[in-house]
Amino acid sequence: MMKLIAVRELKIDIPKEARILAERMLKDLENSKRPVLEAVKTSLDNSFYNSKVGYLTPGDKVVRTELNVSSVQKLARVVFMLEILLRNLHIGSVNTKRELYYISKGLIKGNGRLRPLDFEDQGESDSIVDFIGDMLEVYREELNCFANDRGGQTYSQQLVVTETMADGEKATVDLSTLGTSPFQPKNKPQSLKLKAKKKIDFCLVVESEGTANTLMTMGFTKRNNCILMGAQGVPSNGVRGWCKLIQDE
Repeated sequence: MMKLIAVRELKIDIPKEARILAERMLKDLENSKRPVLEAVKTSLDNSFYNSKVGYLTPGDKVVRTELNVSSVQKLARVVFMLEILLRNLHIGSVNTKRELYYISKGLIKGNGRLRPLDFEDQGESDSIVDFIGDMLEVYREELNCFANDRGGQTYSQQLVVTETMADGEKATVDLSTLGTSPFQPKNKPQSLKLKAKKKIDFCLVVESEGTANTLMTMGFTKRNNCILMGAQGVPSNGVRGWCKLIQDE
């Protein structure tokens, strides 16, 4: 099995933490107690920004989900989806949220006992994946759930990108050799290393991919030692990671 690129150096063992969580839930049920799941509250009122850190970090507020009539389906779905994600980690498989939705639908359709867990739409399964990430305090990418490659189209005459492949081999791309085509970073920027042929003065990130292409066509990257990037709307996790990588390196 090829080794997957780590998003960061994890301080926890995800399968071990998940097993402890499941055993605690089972023990509570056996002792006639109501299991409770806690997850970090991911909202602006629990977010803090430090300019030295460079990005938002969560506070101490948590969201508690206790087993009752209204939450029993959610807790059961969490255990169901967690098993799928742990299996992916075990075998090294990678899925998008949409693929996880269809995998869940297929498993539920093939097993009548799972029908009460069925998702009406993808939004319901997405929220469970997000809750699991918040509960374990990990990125969903660390659960091998990656978004599709979108946005981050990058132009530069000075930037050289080296990508470490899953099998350990390296591929190098000099952005100045791509002509009018942009460099499209993958959704795992952690596998990339950057080098500048000359000192880069700034990085300009614009919301519209079309605007970035217009600026490049008008010679913006020829006149400036810079990096020009189109975010393609609201930046995805991959684009944000790509921006952070450029900032750090």
